[in-house]
Amino acid sequence: MDTFPIDLLRNNYPKAISINYIKETMPEAKLKIIRGEGKEGNFFFEGVNTELGKTSFRGSIVFK
Repeated sequence: MDTFPIDLLRNNYPKAISINYIKETMPEAKLKIIRGEGKEGNFFFEGVNTELGKTSFRGSIVFK
């Protein structure tokens, strides 16, 4: 949610969220969060462990 502009969050409510956990992430791990936009109100995201260069999770969120 930190990757979204505050105005988008103030004016829209999440309708659906889907997360696919791929690899365990330890507390000290550093992640790079990548977010993209699909069709209107649909966004996808991915968390990549920067030390291992591997994806830890992927997901999508749909706003009303």
